[in-house]
Order: sequence, then structure tokens, then C-alpha cells
Amino acid sequence: MRRSKSGTDETQKTSLYDHYERVSFLELHKATDGFSPANSIGTGHFGSVFKATFHEGTEPVAVKVLNMIDHKASKSFMAECEALRNVRHRNLMKILTACCTVDFQGNDFKALIFKFMPNGSLEKWLHPVRTDDERYLTENLSLSRRLNIAIDVASALDYLHNQCETPIVHCDLKPSNILLDEDMVAHVGDFGLAKFLQGKNNNYSSTNNTSSFSPKGTIGYIPPGRRPTDEEFDDGLDLHQFCKIALRKEVMKIIDPHVLEHEEEANDDHRDIHVNNSEIQRSTHHESGKTEECITSIIKVGVECSMPSPISERMGIKDALKELVAAKKLYESAR
Repeated sequence: MRRSKSGTDETQKTSLYDHYERVSFLELHKATDGFSPANSIGTGHFGSVFKATFHEGTEPVAVKVLNMIDHKASKSFMAECEALRNVRHRNLMKILTACCTVDFQGNDFKALIFKFMPNGSLEKWLHPVRTDDERYLTENLSLSRRLNIAIDVASALDYLHNQCETPIVHCDLKPSNILLDEDMVAHVGDFGLAKFLQGKNNNYSSTNNTSSFSPKGTIGYIPPGRRPTDEEFDDGLDLHQFCKIALRKEVMKIIDPHVLEHEEEANDDHRDIHVNNSEIQRSTHHESGKTEECITSIIKVGVECSMPSPISERMGIKDALKELVAAKKLYESAR
């Protein structure tokens, strides 16, 4: 027991952060079984991520090991440390500590230790491959869960852009950098290309040189890329144009059919088995209309957030968050 300044007794506890402040290369080496490929859980611009367990019975952590052969890795390490040092938000990856030392051969070694996210990256849920965990291949993200994830990410960006003393722009936001915890709550990670910005309104300028990369535009959004795997994306058609065209025609045709199947199953589960056929038809029509309205609202946010001009055309993140929250309320009203 220890006594606090107020004179009350407190149970002496060592926080997770305090424990990992003393982590060494040897401990990291043992915890990852020599950085074994079997413990690899991902790769990034400047390094690899490993699952690590320091002591039997303790929760695992994620260790991001920088590839020091790349001369940009040190800048990325410093950028991420600086970006995460003073930020506190439920939808940002929690950094436990950093390790900066040398390995067994005397080479520079840098690593970041994060809270482990058991449900992996959003990328694996959206675009699973055969080598991924079976759950990614068999389970599907429902519309409700996708909307919650979008709100989580928008909340994190709103915090970084508008609530930090010095605004931070992520510069590399993509599904593989969005991690999901045990409750499928989204956490934005990988701040290796982050920029600190100074200024008012949209007139921002970079205040550090920790990365040689520059954001495309301003504090808004980097224009999305596209996956050229479907015939629809021929002749230079990108995701932004594809969704914009769908808004003028029929938005439900561009939605992943698995999402709609999941919605139909959810609707069936919520209906009272004692209602008559006419009531079922009215209920189904109402739910279907609300769902389509919700999806249309979400697509509109995506289109407006990826307009060509970052200053004059794109929706701000605060407004995007409000629109997504409104879409969620609309969706819940149909349940």
C-alpha cells in the first residue's frame, strides 16, 4: 500500500505504460520469438508489426519494428512519437512506449509498442484474401458496423484537426491503418507520415520536417484511390466518379450485396412472427426506404469529402461527422 498526498491509502499498481518504459531489445526479441514470421501481423511503409507477449497470462501487444535500412524510417519514427505523445482519444491507437537502442549486432533498432487490436485491420475485413484468418472470409461487416467504424474514424480526425492545440494531419489514412479492437471499435494508427500544421481556417502550413512526404491538398482528405478489379473502372473511372454517378441513378446498385443480405436477415430477426402479411409488407417497405436513405446519405458524405478542390469543394471533417451521426440515427429509426 502507498499513501496519496490526500492521506488516503491506495493500492500500489504498476501501469502497463510504466512496465513497458523499461522494455529492452532482448525483451522484445523474446516476446516476439525472435521477431518470427509466425508472429507477424502486418507491414507498413517503414517496418513490420509483430504480436508480442512479455509474460505468460498478460495481454499481448503489437510491436512495430522500423526498417532502419530505409533512411526515412528514423524520420517516420520521430513523426509518430511526436504525433502520439500528447494526443488522447478513444479512436486513436494507444502507444505504450518506444524502444530506441541497438540490436545484437550493434545496429540501430527502433520500435513502437501499441495496445494489441484483436480484430485486425479494416482492410482485412473489407478485402480478405485466402491467407487471412478464416473469420475475415466467413464474416461480413453489416451496414450498422460499417457506419459505426466510419463515425469512429471521423471522430478521430475531427479531434486531430480541430481539437488539438496544433492541428495534425494524418497523411496516410486507409483501411490498413484502421485497427479494430475486441468490440470492433475503430482506432486510427500509423502516424509515420503525420504533419503538424499551424494557421487558421484553411490556411495551414507545416511546422515540422519529420517526413519528406506532403499531404495532397490541405487538412481535408487525400483523394481516394481505386481498386481496378471491376469492369466498371475502365476508361479512367475512379471511385469518386463511380459513387457520384450512382447518386444520380440508383445508389443501391453500388452497395456490396453481402451488406444488403445482412440487412434482410436482421430485418427478419426483428419482425414479430404474429403480424399479418400486410403489416409485414408495410414494415419491409418502410425499413427498405430508410436503409436506402441512410446509404444515400453516407455515399454523399464520401463524394463531398473527395471532391477535387480541397478548399472550396470538400466537406469539412466536423460537418462530415455530423452527417454520419445523422445517418446513424436515421438507420436506427428503421430498426
